[in-house]
Amino acid sequence: MVNGDAAWLEGYTGAGTRIAVIDTGTDTDHQSFQAEAFHHALEENAKEAGMSYADYAAKLDLLDEEEIDSLLEKLHIHEKSPQLTGKDLYLNEKLALGYNYVDSSLEITHDHDAQGEHGSHVAGISTANRFLKQGDGFVSAAEAVNVCGVAPDAQLLTMKVFGQKGGAYESDYMVAIEDAIMLGADAVNLSLGSAAPGEAANETYAKLLDSLQDTDTVVVISAGNSGSWADGTTTNGFLYNDGVSMDTVGSPGSYTNSLAVASVENRGSTGKYFAVGELPVVYTETTGYNNLPMASLDTSAGQTGTVIPYVLVDGFGTAEDYQGVDLKGKVVFCSRGSTSFFEKANVAASLGAAATVVYNNTAGSINMDLSGYNYTAPCVSILQSEGAAIKAASTAAETEAGTTYYTGEMTVYGKSGVSIHPSAYYTMSDFSSWGVPGDLSLKPEITAPGGNIYSVNGLAPGGTAYEVMSGTSMAAPQVAGLSALAAQYIRENGLAEKTGCSVRTLAQSLLMSTAQPLYEEASGGNYYSVLKQGAGLARVDRLMEAESYVLVEGQPDGKVKAELGDDPDRTGVYRFAFTIHNLTDQPLDYALSADLFTQDVFADGNTLYMDTWTTALAANTSFTADGVPIVQGEALTAFDLNGDGQVNEADANTLLEYLLGNVEELHTTGDVNGDGKVNTYDAHVLLALLEGKSCVTVPAAGQVQVEVTMTLPQAVKEYLDTASPKGAYVEGYVYAAPVATEEGEQGVTHSIPVLGFYGNWTEPSMYDVSSLLELKYGTDTRMPYLLPARFRWK
Repeated sequence: MVNGDAAWLEGYTGAGTRIAVIDTGTDTDHQSFQAEAFHHALEENAKEAGMSYADYAAKLDLLDEEEIDSLLEKLHIHEKSPQLTGKDLYLNEKLALGYNYVDSSLEITHDHDAQGEHGSHVAGISTANRFLKQGDGFVSAAEAVNVCGVAPDAQLLTMKVFGQKGGAYESDYMVAIEDAIMLGADAVNLSLGSAAPGEAANETYAKLLDSLQDTDTVVVISAGNSGSWADGTTTNGFLYNDGVSMDTVGSPGSYTNSLAVASVENRGSTGKYFAVGELPVVYTETTGYNNLPMASLDTSAGQTGTVIPYVLVDGFGTAEDYQGVDLKGKVVFCSRGSTSFFEKANVAASLGAAATVVYNNTAGSINMDLSGYNYTAPCVSILQSEGAAIKAASTAAETEAGTTYYTGEMTVYGKSGVSIHPSAYYTMSDFSSWGVPGDLSLKPEITAPGGNIYSVNGLAPGGTAYEVMSGTSMAAPQVAGLSALAAQYIRENGLAEKTGCSVRTLAQSLLMSTAQPLYEEASGGNYYSVLKQGAGLARVDRLMEAESYVLVEGQPDGKVKAELGDDPDRTGVYRFAFTIHNLTDQPLDYALSADLFTQDVFADGNTLYMDTWTTALAANTSFTADGVPIVQGEALTAFDLNGDGQVNEADANTLLEYLLGNVEELHTTGDVNGDGKVNTYDAHVLLALLEGKSCVTVPAAGQVQVEVTMTLPQAVKEYLDTASPKGAYVEGYVYAAPVATEEGEQGVTHSIPVLGFYGNWTEPSMYDVSSLLELKYGTDTRMPYLLPARFRWK
């Protein structure tokens, strides 16, 4: 989904980069972090480069104990444990540094505390080796165990901030960030944060993160797993239409200079699975409760699979749903909803079921809380689409009371497998935290796969286990790995020297501007809110193919986002500027356009709610380049190339026929883009102009500043005034799409997420609706968001 393999094919594997993971520690004995396999990968790289290993390693400038020693007195590690040396902190080539900040020790594994294997899973996503040692040789990790880090040849710096003394404390992870920067980390990953909305409260730590723009380090932080604020209210996930705050992005992800990451569901699944007919299903399994692993049902030799009968009901897994149905020794499938997950499992197990499988009733995966489950029978969850496919492959049956249920046989495997879920749409994870913070900044800022991610299990004995986890904790290390790949690409191509920008600035610019904005299937194909996805899905293949980079005015650290603030007078006019910088020695033409939208509003009875879906805004957008209006609209009359008094596609065809020699003369100049030449490129530019787009030419190795003005027509403002009386979000994306080359090649499109607010940002109330007095006098009869336990609605 992030196309890391495209970068690997070009030789960008993270070699020579350093990724610091600030988390619960690392299983240092796990095969995916083995030093010998890491060394083998670098030897393979050296061979491909036609270099000796010594010369190649010197070029990489790997972190070693000598470098750590040289920096030691500048590190907070030295303040906490002055007796330690570089030799103590350096483990090997792969695990280049390990320190426990919370306990001030060298204990960085999961063996001596109850903080869990989270850190190993996170580290595996970003840095798990691409080779595994097998006997006397090495095999592909992706083929052997289906796990390979995004930047597999990066060195891993383990900075443990959860330990015997608890964690994670701000005082520990902030100094760990500072140490990581001092140690030359290209990316720092923090898959942690507060569960509630957070902002920079500590001035010292805020200054530390503000200073990041002067470094080459990208600090990647998970946005959080709290969904939207309204998810925990009486209104079933929606705000009333006079509300605006969906924000649940926690600290430190809410800090300005962190790169906050949202989660999208994995389009494929890797892990333990079962099969129904030809359909493999990788399930999500929650551990740490009474439930045994689903894989324990496979009693075959060699994990070749065990056939078990199953029953599927359309209901929610209540006792009534199973009346007249024999569940003994069978796996039971039931729908999410109505009752809690542990109640579904308790009912099925009490009736003799071998396991419970809960299929989702909406898009996305489920993380089930099984607190309260009293049995040991396995309980797992699957996708809504998988539940529907299993039902379709089953045989319908009826109880004596006439209730329809479905039966069949499934094969449960003890080994891992892969299943792919092809779709025209991606699905944002429902647990992924919404923005935006109180300062109207755009958080989260980018999206990566975080739902159903298969990576290292650092807690299981033996160092060969893997498991599935979900969360923005899994999305953030994807971006940390991509940041390392970007850093390697930028350095090896001399882009920092060429542009005068830092590696961090370029990495963040290219990551965000080449991200893929996502659309929501459930809404009919409208955009996901920028409050949910930021710039969109990170795509490293696009990053490396881009022929230019974008800097947005007012974003000094390279982040590509337009934060427009509020519009207290409701003018409906929003402006910002950005600069396109050409990295090539040829002029580049871009077609400029914009899509604006806002949160939709819907009615339930007489009550209006702000939707989580978006709806388009018919805004007028104009562009100027270096202060000069860009050709569009009426100016097209200059290109009536066939002399028929109109400018349309026929003129582009006339130009092409002219270039082929089938038309002797053009009625007017065919140099549409003004580069002094007449070629097929001009026909592409003319077609873009005819589509209502504005075109701008960026000179070779040059730049053009583009000013954008977006204006809401009076009818749109009147709609917003009525639908959202306290104000509405103005969201969107501004696009700079390369005009196809003369031979028809289409380059990488830049997109800029836009966020503003129509109205006064301070006008929506921070308090709940419907006080007791308002209810008493009938001035507001809506259900309060947070209904007190003692309150009884009458």
